[in-house]
Amino acid sequence: MIDLEGGRRAFDEDGLQAKLEKAVRLWSDDFSETLHATLAPERADKVFARYANAFSEGYREAFGPAEAIAEHRQAGRSAEDRRGRAGLALVERRGRHGRHRSPSRFIMPAA
Repeated sequence: MIDLEGGRRAFDEDGLQAKLEKAVRLWSDDFSETLHATLAPERADKVFARYANAFSEGYREAFGPAEAIAEHRQAGRSAEDRRGRAGLALVERRGRHGRHRSPSRFIMPAA
């Protein structure tokens, strides 16, 4: 209960706790959690160690970890089609803050 000027109001303690946890959670925490939910633990650890700091702040604001993983899996498949040749691809998609264009600067290796 919260006492506001002599009146009492109930609040959702669990809801407040969830909002606080979300507010202090880092994008990299969600990236790690998503990797571990989709890959074998050892593979998830290796991918996280290699790519945890590879995403720009702008990218992190526009896209979530699941989108990052999906994009770079696609880039990995494209790389296999190019038979090992490296390159940049301009990616344009809708994120939380409108359209976002960014070069895909690296390719996530296949499992």
